[in-house]
Amino acid sequence: MGQEERLELLEKELEAVKLQLARAQAVTEIANTMARYNYYHSGGRQRDCLDQFAMRTPGVAIEIAMWGQYHEAEGLYENYVEGIAKHEQSIGARKGWYCEHPIYNPLIEVAADCKTAKAEWQTFGPETAKEHPEDPDCPFDPNWMYGKYQADFIVENGHWKIWHLQIMPDIMCPTCKPFTEQRPHDDFVPTDMPGFAERQKSFCEEYDVNKVRKFWPQPPEPYETFEGSRKHALHKPTAEDKIEYTFEQNDFTLEEYFVYLEEKDPWKGDN
Repeated sequence: MGQEERLELLEKELEAVKLQLARAQAVTEIANTMARYNYYHSGGRQRDCLDQFAMRTPGVAIEIAMWGQYHEAEGLYENYVEGIAKHEQSIGARKGWYCEHPIYNPLIEVAADCKTAKAEWQTFGPETAKEHPEDPDCPFDPNWMYGKYQADFIVENGHWKIWHLQIMPDIMCPTCKPFTEQRPHDDFVPTDMPGFAERQKSFCEEYDVNKVRKFWPQPPEPYETFEGSRKHALHKPTAEDKIEYTFEQNDFTLEEYFVYLEEKDPWKGDN
């Protein structure tokens, strides 16, 4: 091998190492972006919440619980400023208001090209709410909220930003009652949120003691590039996702498992 060929090989190896380091660094930056969003959301800082999104990138969107989807920068502004901020102001300027959604169990898959990422967190925390927010004398109720965050991230202007975000509650119940007694909020209609009835919704099914839980959302898998894959948030499950529980999914022998494992991840021998 000549000197030029060796130099070319070294340059390729250096680029590969730099990409590896960038992907590793991206995991921390993405986690920090999501954490900042939660802190600002709890503090009622809507401008700072918007700063965590890719507001200059086409397709930016959010779907919160059963409120429906808000698309592009105009939609996010409508949700956070025209919707959430004015709602909080109308019920007493956050007096007595409490909302903390700590996130944990992160699963972050950065694309091989390090331009996008798909991520998921679980969240559990307390919050307050009024059964009749239009009534200034209506007391706050203390509630628990457990659910999941699904998100796609993209690099915008050199920073990792939220591209698509979906917040899916599993449990929303009073702190003084067993969550098995909760009534799903299928008929929830926020009277002070703009355009609620017309908003597109993907999939959000809360825990119901009379139903079998569906396996959704599902953990993001490794992928090469966003083109050709599907976004992790704001899409409806398909038949291929097999979200319905069946015993057949767990009915296999150990020998069958190892056949499956070899097909999925062929053995490379001892490292």
